[in-house]
Amino acid sequence: MINWKILLFAVVLIPSMACSQEQVLDKVAAVVNNSIVLDSDVNRIMKSIQNQAQQLNQSLPDEKELRFKIIDKLVIDTLFVQKTEQLGLRVNDFQLEQVIQKIAKQHQISVDQLYKAVADQGLNYSDYREQIRHDVLLMLLRNREILRGITMFPEEVDGLAEQLKLQRRSNLELNLSSAMFPLPADLTFEKLNEQKNIANQFIQKVKEGFNFHQVKIPYFSGCRVIPTKEMGWRGVQELPFLFISDLLQSHKGSLIGPIQSSIGWHVLQVNDMRGDRQKHLVTELNARHIILKSSSDLSAQRAKEKIFWASKAIKSGTSFNHVSQLLFKDVGAAYQGGDLGWMSLYRFDPEFYVALQKLKKGQISTPVHSSLGWHIMYIIDTHIVDRTDEFYKNEAYHLLLNRKFSVALEEWIEDERAAAYIQILP
Repeated sequence: MINWKILLFAVVLIPSMACSQEQVLDKVAAVVNNSIVLDSDVNRIMKSIQNQAQQLNQSLPDEKELRFKIIDKLVIDTLFVQKTEQLGLRVNDFQLEQVIQKIAKQHQISVDQLYKAVADQGLNYSDYREQIRHDVLLMLLRNREILRGITMFPEEVDGLAEQLKLQRRSNLELNLSSAMFPLPADLTFEKLNEQKNIANQFIQKVKEGFNFHQVKIPYFSGCRVIPTKEMGWRGVQELPFLFISDLLQSHKGSLIGPIQSSIGWHVLQVNDMRGDRQKHLVTELNARHIILKSSSDLSAQRAKEKIFWASKAIKSGTSFNHVSQLLFKDVGAAYQGGDLGWMSLYRFDPEFYVALQKLKKGQISTPVHSSLGWHIMYIIDTHIVDRTDEFYKNEAYHLLLNRKFSVALEEWIEDERAAAYIQILP
């Protein structure tokens, strides 16, 4: 996309090109305020989509509809670009390099390997960089113009998190015991409540430690033992619908009920569970670390030698604190370190994850090299934490955010369309 005034200016300056039978000028597919969408861009994208669809054996709409969709997408992209210029948003070369390094790191390859992979797909270095710059600009615009207008309420996040928990447990199997308190033939409201009260007394006695199958209630059929039965292992989908909601929220040892059916009040005991993948257990480390960063005063080789010396000294019995003090005096500003506190193992970079996952309390990692320098870590302690609630709340938050973002984005696009001059040319 280029400014239409510049294009017209070029045509006026070189009339021979405009009149020559051998030279074909690029057509304009659409005008968006003071910018244009070129027909060559539309055709290039269409050809790329058609080639990909052919390789994947996928069907496409007819060319007329596909062309319309491509032009519409390019019009929206043009509106985005114009808005970033209007707001003065910029991505400088340093910021761009940081993003590219992050992309390479996510794919666990070097930046040079990333550029080689890009070249293998037929793109050149400059085009790839500018595409990334364009994508980052659009992300900045969306964050500024759209995300800041979205409100997330804690109660809706909590509600969706609970729904997600229930959905994940659809393959759950439970080992159940049941007790049933039948309703008399001459049922009245008073007798219905009387049976419910007996069921509640039964639950209370089980909670107090009585065996589920040996509970007696004084005024239940002459103080007989409450009739119970073993239901064995049952899948959630095999159980009556009126039990499912409560059972999906249960755990081993839960008492469910009393639940009313057409024949009486029911109480269930969850003896055991299997197929439950709900829990998300996370290993956390409490660690101290040392980083040596290479600089004009400390070469990369010297940093490596010193970190290996530090690792060996600590393993030989020298205290971590003493080694840290010696390194700080020796290399000064090249040294960084201290207590990290409790951190999830998954928050560490891949280089550290491999080195740390097998370490136990009191052990030190092998030296690890990263983009920051040379590292060692000393494990003060480890523990396993149940982060299930946090996991589901985080998932629910992002699902809700994406839903609201999609709606807000459509509204923003429609507002920008309404305020812009847009003409689609035949």
